[in-house]
Amino acid sequence: MWEVTKTEKIIGILFILAGLFFFISEYITLSHATLPTLQLYIGYSVSELAVPVGDIYFNIISTLSPKANLLNNGIVLAGVAILIGNFIAVRKHITEYKPLFYLITLVLSFGFILVAAFHTGGPTSEEMHKLGAMMLFFGGSFLLIFIGFFVTENPLYKNICLALGFIGLICGIGFCLIKEDPVFSVYRGIVERGNIYSTIIWMIITGITLVLSKTISKIE
Repeated sequence: MWEVTKTEKIIGILFILAGLFFFISEYITLSHATLPTLQLYIGYSVSELAVPVGDIYFNIISTLSPKANLLNNGIVLAGVAILIGNFIAVRKHITEYKPLFYLITLVLSFGFILVAAFHTGGPTSEEMHKLGAMMLFFGGSFLLIFIGFFVTENPLYKNICLALGFIGLICGIGFCLIKEDPVFSVYRGIVERGNIYSTIIWMIITGITLVLSKTISKIE
C-alpha cells in the first residue's frame, strides 16, 4: 500500500463513487430500454445506449431508453473524477514521465466528456463523438499501462493496472475492427464494454487502494 494524505483518501472515495455511479446509471438506462437487456448489452454500445430519446440517430429518431441522459451523467462524472483524482492524488505515486501522465489523463478525461456531449449517429455530432471515443478507448488503455509501469511500489496494483490496460487495448482495437462488420458487429456492445469497463474498474480499485492506504499528514 501507499502512504497517503487525507485529501487523497477523499479522492479515493470520489473514484469509488464515480465508478459505481457509472455502473448504476448504465443498469438503470438498460432496464428502462425498449429492447431486452441482454440484447442491448451484447449488441449495442454504451455510445448507442446514451443517445437521448428524440435525438437523431443515423437518420432515425432514437427511442432506445428514456434514461439515456442519466448514463451521460455517469460518463461525464467518470471523466471529471479521473481528471481531478489523477492531478491531485495519483500523480504523487508516479515515478517517471509525469508530463506524459498528465497528457494521457487529459486525453482520457476529455474523451469521456466528448462522448457524453456529442452523441453517436447525430448529423452534426458524429465526428466529434468518434474523436471522443478514440480518446476514451486508447487514452484509458494507455493510462493504465503507463501506471502499471511507472507507479511506486505496490506490485499487485501494478499488475492489475497492466492486465486491465492490455484487456482494454485489445477490446478497443477489436471494437474498431468489428463495429461495421456485417457478421461480428452484433457483438460490438460487449467488446466496447470490455474497454470502458477496464477503466471504470481501475477507478474503483484505485479508490479502494487510496482509502485503505496508510494515512500520513503530508508527503515528504
